[in-house]
Amino acid sequence: MAPTSTKPPRPMTKGYHPRKVSDLMRINPHFRRSVQIELDFADPSSSKGYVATEFVLNAFDRLSHAFTDSSTARSWRITGDYGSGKSAFVLNLAKAACGREREIPQALRGKIKTNLQPIFVTGEREPLHTSIGKAIIQQWRGGRQRSIPSNSAELIDLVESAHKHCPGGILLILDELGKNLEHAMMAPESSDVYVLQRLAELASRSGKKPIVVIAILHMGVGSYTTELDANSRREWDKVAGRYDELPFHHPFEQTVQLCAEAIGLQLHELQQTQQKLVTEANASMKWAVNEGLFGSASLQTLLGAAPRIFPLHPVTLPPLVELFHRLGQNERSLFSFLSGHEPAALQEVAALEIEKARFYRLYDLYDFTRKNISHTLTNGRASHWRIIESVVRRADNPLDSSILKTIGILNLIDDPDMPATRDLVLNPKKENGRAH
Repeated sequence: MAPTSTKPPRPMTKGYHPRKVSDLMRINPHFRRSVQIELDFADPSSSKGYVATEFVLNAFDRLSHAFTDSSTARSWRITGDYGSGKSAFVLNLAKAACGREREIPQALRGKIKTNLQPIFVTGEREPLHTSIGKAIIQQWRGGRQRSIPSNSAELIDLVESAHKHCPGGILLILDELGKNLEHAMMAPESSDVYVLQRLAELASRSGKKPIVVIAILHMGVGSYTTELDANSRREWDKVAGRYDELPFHHPFEQTVQLCAEAIGLQLHELQQTQQKLVTEANASMKWAVNEGLFGSASLQTLLGAAPRIFPLHPVTLPPLVELFHRLGQNERSLFSFLSGHEPAALQEVAALEIEKARFYRLYDLYDFTRKNISHTLTNGRASHWRIIESVVRRADNPLDSSILKTIGILNLIDDPDMPATRDLVLNPKKENGRAH
């Protein structure tokens, strides 16, 4: 796995004694906000703190071949959940491809040796030729006297003109392409399928002065075309096949690593005051891995990270990740959950005094869901949630309530790899008077 940080933990100020768990946390600002590629590309410091995991290194290596002289694989679609890191990854890729690699992590440098003209397209619910045309006119000096294309043919002419006059080639990034696809599905007569096809053809034949096209999506193209007729779906499937796909999904062990980097826990301080919590974190991680909650992830890798994600309990992390994935939370992500201040989120437990410190557990995740997500549930999930909530309300005491909440959140997620087993739900130990 790639090294993430060589800096020693920032020491506490002399004479200062942390009183709350949050005093031990140094939230990495890189994880606090979503990336806006076009705006952040102009900021030399926007890649500071970016964590180059093993997954990122492998993905970077794979895409780097698109920038070589002999490559014909120059059209890509990067697909992943909201908050999975797609935009941050593409931002670093764009800096490497456009002569700005000094701004990216050392581990990513030297893989791409080009100096392309970047064109950043932010998707809108409008024809694709309009979105791309506006971006080229605004960002390419030679396009400022051109008018916005009114059809696909005019767009392709504009792209070819820009390519002709850009000495190094073009990097065309289609961010939020899904919005354009949603418009195309409502206007089947649009020529967007032709635009994507022609862009892929231009890219594959661009030779030593590359045109590289990278589309960023939250879902596969097929998810947008379900309402079209069979012939139209086949046309879209053919075009999607011209774009090599990079599913952007970190393996669990690297998600744990990213959480640890985001939280920035001063572990040595926690060990001095609450060693029993460090011990429990390691023991719980070992149990969770052996039970298969982390899939095929390596125990050796995860044990070292277990106490670094405190106050998040190791058993809570897999259901938490799956919750955001299953419910399609487009306005929040795992990392906004770690650093944000929504009711019943992680920072609420982090606000406890160190002497009363405890883990953020599955029953806390139930409370978070009830306060922040339950009102967004629709159809069958809404009915399912109402049943779960009615059962939880029958609890006679805090212990029963915690048990029912734990069962309830696992039942809502409904992942066969995370069943509400007796060992997972029941634990005879107590934590500051409350059941695990």
